[in-house]
Amino acid sequence: IIPLYFLVITLCAIWWIGVRGQAEWWPYLPFYYAFLSNFMEVDIPLLAPTWSLSVEEQYYMLWPAVLLLIPALRWRLPLVLGLLAVIYASAQGLLPQAQVIRTDIVDIRLPDPAYGAILIGSLMALVLHHPKGFARLWPVLGHPMAPLGLFLALIVAWQALPGILLGWPGLVMHLLMAAVLASIVLREDHVLAPVLRWRPIARLGVISYGLYLWHLIGRHVGVEVASGLGLDGVIAGWVALPIYVLATIVIAEISFRWFESYFLRLKAKSPPPAGDGLGQSS
Repeated sequence: IIPLYFLVITLCAIWWIGVRGQAEWWPYLPFYYAFLSNFMEVDIPLLAPTWSLSVEEQYYMLWPAVLLLIPALRWRLPLVLGLLAVIYASAQGLLPQAQVIRTDIVDIRLPDPAYGAILIGSLMALVLHHPKGFARLWPVLGHPMAPLGLFLALIVAWQALPGILLGWPGLVMHLLMAAVLASIVLREDHVLAPVLRWRPIARLGVISYGLYLWHLIGRHVGVEVASGLGLDGVIAGWVALPIYVLATIVIAEISFRWFESYFLRLKAKSPPPAGDGLGQSS
């Protein structure tokens, strides 16, 4: 996460502060570099997607500590279930949020509703790691048709649920998303496997992190080109859209080949932890 994340933050800062002269964004930069953008009131233009990466990085800092401090599964499950109950009840308005820090830039209130989805993924991992949990979920999530059925259910829920996915609507969507993901990875011969192995789709998966971080910059390119051509309204949108998609894919591909791959190779060269037999065999 960190190398490309810091690169995008820095390039956007150079563009808006250095080139465009919008010095009012200077105080915001430390919060981006500290992975606190999910608590910010407004974003530096083109950096709105960083909120989810802040949530993810906060999770990576806290979840390993939870696993170390609470080694027994019988305690981990109640903890996660309790946290999920508090998060979604708070998002539903049944429980108040606690204001931790309030400044002109950030408003840190806990629990953050954004933590729900990633904790549901943790809950799925804990349940599947237990033999009894795996045995109960396998008949449903392990069925070859499960990915297609769950994906269709996800689309139906997306259309049927309220537009603002907080509280119980968010819980439904997050549970379905976790089920879709689990059904895809539990077995490799499911009905969607040929689609996911199709080279263009697989390649989009490889560069997906870059697509996520660069896509607003690609959109900015499309809008600027359409504007430069003197277009406006619906016509400008139709001209900007293919440029937006193509620019995002090209930028993400260049980013992966010439920047991200360098750091991925460093990770591959890292020695396994001492005494890690699994690391040695891989």
